[in-house]
Amino acid sequence: MTALLAAEGVGIGFGRLTAVADASLTLGAGETLGLVGESGSGKSSLAKALIGLVPLRAGRVLIEGRDIAGLDRAGRLGLRRRAQIVLQDAAASLSPRFTVARLIAEPLRIHGMAQARMAPLVERLGLAALLARYPHELSGGQAKRVALARALVLEPKLLVADEPTAGLDISVQGEMLNLLARLRERLGLGLLLVSHDLAVIRRVSDRIAVLYLGRIVETGPTRAVFRQPAHPYSAGLIASTPVIDPERRQRRRALDGELPSPFAPPPGCAFHPRCPQARELCRRVTPTPAVVGEDRAASCHFPLTEA
Repeated sequence: MTALLAAEGVGIGFGRLTAVADASLTLGAGETLGLVGESGSGKSSLAKALIGLVPLRAGRVLIEGRDIAGLDRAGRLGLRRRAQIVLQDAAASLSPRFTVARLIAEPLRIHGMAQARMAPLVERLGLAALLARYPHELSGGQAKRVALARALVLEPKLLVADEPTAGLDISVQGEMLNLLARLRERLGLGLLLVSHDLAVIRRVSDRIAVLYLGRIVETGPTRAVFRQPAHPYSAGLIASTPVIDPERRQRRRALDGELPSPFAPPPGCAFHPRCPQARELCRRVTPTPAVVGEDRAASCHFPLTEA
């Protein structure tokens, strides 16, 4: 079966900065893939590239089996109907000159679709009372719901949500995650969820891709990766996640040190300066993805094993 989204060896750069290198991942219809990593790891750059908002230096991206780089103007317009993104700063993505009603209706106007299509979505997202307001009159959570409505009004197959809970109160975060889960189920969305918050990813994603300094270092089913991470960076991220239960002990070592500069990445495995089990091979040779279990891969010379 053709994947809804497939990235193959994607490379992204800005001048002499390499933001993402040799990234490959897949996403199926109705599936949620969590893309995680520290700030500065390249998550947002990769997310934007996957729907054609950032040009590629290498590799290719296929949506429903079609290479998005080869699309003509009509093809790109069709892509916008099938693939949408909700940006991290939702409020900044909304035109201050438009009311909420016009913001949601604008994609329909561009694509020549009936304005009546927005009514059920407005009701579902609880936006009816906000239609006459302008973006500066919205709270953070309201702005994110408006941006979500604008993305979903075209009924896309793929939705990329970049840090959808960032900056929201805990209760509002829960509402947003529940909303995304319900919409995915009702609409059959393929959802790429980008976040630095592992608690969010653990709660809603089916599979996970871990990004470090522009490289995907581990992929696999979310439950399996959290239970037994194969890459030391994944293990460190999980161990660094706050635990509510004070009686629960962490079995793994939390991350030490800072993310290196992407302008001067370390040789070999980029994680080796922070890795508690780095060896000479790690300092010299960049690891490639290797199978470490069912539907799992890790780019590590010495994947973790536990008794």
